[in-house]
Amino acid sequence: MHSRNPNLADQIIGFLMPLGLFLEVGSPILLATSPLAQEGFAFPLSLLALPLAVILGISRRSPIKIYPSAITFLAVAFTVYCLAMSSIYSTIYAPTAFLYGGQWCVVFLWMFYLSSIYENDRFISFIKAFSIGAGFTIFYYFVSGALELFIYGGLQDGGRVSQNLILPGQYQIAVSVPTVIAYGVIIINACHFSRLYSSNKFVLIITNMAAAASVAFCAAREALLVIIVYCVFVLLAHGGVRRVLAFGLLLVLGFIAINPSMIADIFANSEFKLFAKLASLDNSEKYLGNRDTMIKDVIIIIKENPFFGTFFLPPNSEILFINANAPSAHNMYVDAFLWSGLLGGSLFLIICVLLLSLAMKRVLSPYSDYLGRHTGIALVVFLLVSNNLNVPMRQPAIAPMLAVIIYICAYWSSAERGDSRHAKG
Repeated sequence: MHSRNPNLADQIIGFLMPLGLFLEVGSPILLATSPLAQEGFAFPLSLLALPLAVILGISRRSPIKIYPSAITFLAVAFTVYCLAMSSIYSTIYAPTAFLYGGQWCVVFLWMFYLSSIYENDRFISFIKAFSIGAGFTIFYYFVSGALELFIYGGLQDGGRVSQNLILPGQYQIAVSVPTVIAYGVIIINACHFSRLYSSNKFVLIITNMAAAASVAFCAAREALLVIIVYCVFVLLAHGGVRRVLAFGLLLVLGFIAINPSMIADIFANSEFKLFAKLASLDNSEKYLGNRDTMIKDVIIIIKENPFFGTFFLPPNSEILFINANAPSAHNMYVDAFLWSGLLGGSLFLIICVLLLSLAMKRVLSPYSDYLGRHTGIALVVFLLVSNNLNVPMRQPAIAPMLAVIIYICAYWSSAERGDSRHAKG
């Protein structure tokens, strides 16, 4: 039996996992500060915790049976496939293949570690630190944007917070960081309302306001969509007035969808880039940022080499001699087939279907508590919303958020099954 005392290593790992700051080798303070970060030399601080997490998971002999056996088997199979194939391709084509292949495995490596904190005290110690790290990220980007507005009179990157202008360590602020903020505040809220640990309601309100402002500062449509869809699902999951509110919100969204021109006129001249981007959705040539065209280009590449994909290299790599420039379909499921081929893509798709099934069981189960039900909703939103705006599964900054959501869904499902069997007995 492991010690039931709070574990310092778990607290450190928990704090780093949702931290939206990035390291850059060329920076004197290590945090991303220079144009080098724009060339891909910055990596998230949470990756520093992953080796320690894997070591702890191995040393504790993680009871991975916490996850459903089918998910466990397929996750291990997909991870081994990605690491093995990318290792082989890195020797044949380019060393970077291993790095790109490894990106798809990060979330499953996190899941392996999380299965080692199944004891109640250890998990609470971890999730408290995780919430602090998520809150730190939210306020870090809020302060950065607020100071930029105050000092310069506006957001200098065309209506978006400027990378590293005020505070260092910022990178991927258009996609990864806002998504981390969105899911971070969702987990914080779930922990608060489930009374998993003591927290202050006033602090929670301020944190939510700062998260909304941070998403606006980053001009991130995906993060905004995640928060809106999550709120709709939460309201629908409860009875009475909340369902009425959900229906009202759906009517508002429907009105916006039917009258995009009027909404575009309202938003088009806004100083905030997020509003301008929402206004541009009325332009059919820019539908979802040309995501439909990207998917078509990627499908052409898949047809050229369906069994091996792009050998875990970017599809526009000169070494592949492919007549298409489509570095990503910006669709999680299409990209899985693109990068890893037929076998890897099939494994990935089955895993996602099983995760969706697990999440729906958490949402619909009569035994679900607030934490389990709402992380189940978050997992549904992740699988249904995030896929066509970016590829979160292979983004190391977002992977820890998904891993925590999956763990809570799986662990609480296991715990509730035990409780229900005990009650029947």
